[in-house]
Amino acid sequence: MKKTLILISLLFSFVASAQHKNIVDIAAENGSFKTLVTVLELTGLDKTLRESKNITVFAPTDDAFAKIPASTLGTIVQNEELLKSILLYHVANPTLSAKVVSKLNGIKTLSGKFITNKSKDGEVILNNSKVIATDIYGENGVIHVIDTVLVPTENTSDNEISTVNFVDLKKYQGVWNELYRFPNRFEQGCFNVTAEYTLKGNRVKVRNKCVKANGKVKYGKGTAVVTNSEINATLKVSFVPVLQRWGIFGGDYNLLSLGENYEYVLVGSKDRTFLWILAREKELPEATVEMLMDKAESLGYNTDKFFKSPQL
Repeated sequence: MKKTLILISLLFSFVASAQHKNIVDIAAENGSFKTLVTVLELTGLDKTLRESKNITVFAPTDDAFAKIPASTLGTIVQNEELLKSILLYHVANPTLSAKVVSKLNGIKTLSGKFITNKSKDGEVILNNSKVIATDIYGENGVIHVIDTVLVPTENTSDNEISTVNFVDLKKYQGVWNELYRFPNRFEQGCFNVTAEYTLKGNRVKVRNKCVKANGKVKYGKGTAVVTNSEINATLKVSFVPVLQRWGIFGGDYNLLSLGENYEYVLVGSKDRTFLWILAREKELPEATVEMLMDKAESLGYNTDKFFKSPQL
C-alpha cells in the first residue's frame, strides 16, 4: 500500500509538465516503469509507441513485473513475438480517459485480443489487474497504471466476438424462455420473460413477453433483420415501429452458441453489453449452463453480471 501511494504521488507530480511529452518518455522519466521501458526497447515498440497518436497504455509497474517468476519472465523476453504480443495487449486506440475505461465492458487492444472489464466495488479491474493511477496525459495519449501484467493466453478472447457457423431460421422459430440475462434498462421489473420468433420471408418477427410483479403482461413487438445471410447468426432487432422493416436503430443480436437440437441458445451484443441464455424449456441442466457461462467468458463477457431471470 505504501509503495502504491508513493507511486501515485510521483505520477501526479508529472501531470502538470507531461502534456507536451511523449508517453514513452514520461514512463522512462518516472522511474517506476524501468522493466516496461526496457522490454519496449528490446522489441522496438518504444519507437512505435512514440510515433503513434491517440493511444492508451495500461502501464505495469516494476512491482507488477516482479510478480512474474524470473524464469517465466526470462522465457518471455527470449521470445520476441510473444513479448510483443504481451506488450501490445497493454495498448489501445484511441485515447481513453479513466472515466470512459470504467464504463466500458472491456478494451480492444492492438494485439487483437480483448481485455474484460471486471470492475467492482468502485475499483477498476481489467482481467485480474487493478488500475491504481489514471489519466497521465502526454502529447500522444494517456497512461493508466496497473498493478499486474496483463498476459493473454490461447483462451483470451479476440477483439471481435465469433458466432455459430450457421443457423436454420426455420428451426429457430418458436417460443424461447429467458433463463439468464445481463442487467438492462428495458427488462427492469420483468418476470417470466419469453421471446417468440416467427419467420417472415428473410425477416424474423419478434414478440417479447414480460410479466410484471402485479401480474400485468406487457409485450414488445419488433423485427429482426439478418445482416449475414450466409450464416444467419448476426441480426439487428428493431422495436421502432416505422423503422423495423430496415432494422434501423436495431439492437445487436448475435448467436454465440446454439444447441444441436435448438434446445438452447446464447445470445449477445458485439460490445459485450447484453447477454442472454434462452431455452425451449424453463430449465437447463447445470452442466449446460456452466458450458454456456464458460463460452461467454471465453468471448470476453463479464459473466459476474449474469443473473437468473426471475420467475413469479
